[in-house]
Amino acid sequence: MQRIPTLLIAIIFSFAAFCGCSVNYPDGYIQVTHIIDARRGMPYTLEYDELSGKYINKPDAVISATIITSDSTRADAYATAVCVMGLEKGIAFLESKNLNAVLFTADKKMAIVGDVAFTDSQYDEYKDYDLVHGTPRVSTDDTISADYGNSYDDYRGNIFADTMEYRLTLMGKDTDSVKNTILSQWHAIEKSVGLNLSDSELSKFNAMDKDVTLEISEITYKILSEAFSIYRETEGAFNPAVVGLSRMWCVDIEGIKQYRPYPGSKSGSWNFPEKLPTQEETELEKTNCDMDDLNLWQSDGKYYVSKKNADLKLDMGGIAKGYAVDIARDICIENGIVSAIINIAGNMYLLNSKVDGKVLPWTVNVVSPTERNPFIRDNIVQMSFAGNVTIVTSGDYQRFYFYGYDK
Repeated sequence: MQRIPTLLIAIIFSFAAFCGCSVNYPDGYIQVTHIIDARRGMPYTLEYDELSGKYINKPDAVISATIITSDSTRADAYATAVCVMGLEKGIAFLESKNLNAVLFTADKKMAIVGDVAFTDSQYDEYKDYDLVHGTPRVSTDDTISADYGNSYDDYRGNIFADTMEYRLTLMGKDTDSVKNTILSQWHAIEKSVGLNLSDSELSKFNAMDKDVTLEISEITYKILSEAFSIYRETEGAFNPAVVGLSRMWCVDIEGIKQYRPYPGSKSGSWNFPEKLPTQEETELEKTNCDMDDLNLWQSDGKYYVSKKNADLKLDMGGIAKGYAVDIARDICIENGIVSAIINIAGNMYLLNSKVDGKVLPWTVNVVSPTERNPFIRDNIVQMSFAGNVTIVTSGDYQRFYFYGYDK
């Protein structure tokens, strides 16, 4: 455990983009990101150019969507869905849900949805974006500084097959016990829906044939139910049934491990698959991405699942992190934690704002979606929050590779 004297925090993400009037990808390369648009059968930032017979990057793709709400489970999925929807439909969806958000696109457009409070400490690149929706509000409140004099108990580590970093920053009594309780629940989530475990309930579901009934835990039932609900709400923009497409595009965990550029690497040194899937191949695989082939029910206090299509395979990575953050929040509240930062791989919840009896807002930076140096990016906006809020950002970052035609 490490004691830290600061609550100034940053959402640190890696985006593969280059400066200019719009995102300029390396000459001859396209960027293949891990977020799949199951409706089109391809990564959401790509489109198929009939004239050239090649995939190209969408010039107006939403490359960063920061959602601000109180429900981490849904914020995680909504951020993914808004990227897939695109700017106009994404704004309409967020407004229909009364959510607050900040969106950035590849062609340097920015949208503010709802009430988002910025500090007066903005960054140079912020001025390069054309504000096409919403009005910025500047907070005049004092924020928590780096020398406010209070100590939080800070715990860091890796979770979910050691692939995701977590950070628990807690103020209250017996924080060690609270941390252990949280980690125990997180391990239970992994055993329920972790695809890295061959004996997890979700792995068993993916491996089983159609019309077979599998008894599942309440955790798995709740996560699958939420995922199905959000799939319907977003009209398929959020779709966890993309395991086959992710493998086809090599943006599953193994593919990203093999092909993601390492920090500081340059054009010519990147690895990528020999070829990308054809339109015919993706159209065929899309038939296995129908969440309506999922059956969920409960009877006599037990929970069950089956599927109508044996090739239906699910990945809860787009919702499980948020669910885990919500579980940690509830544990903190139940155990009298006064103030906390709960963070799993950028899925962040800020609990309360009390420091020595003072109520001060949190300050959160969002990293720029355009690159200055390879994998080193400046902040683009700084926001102020009173607490009891979750902040989740999604975009074409971290899990991606560059594909070079004729390279």
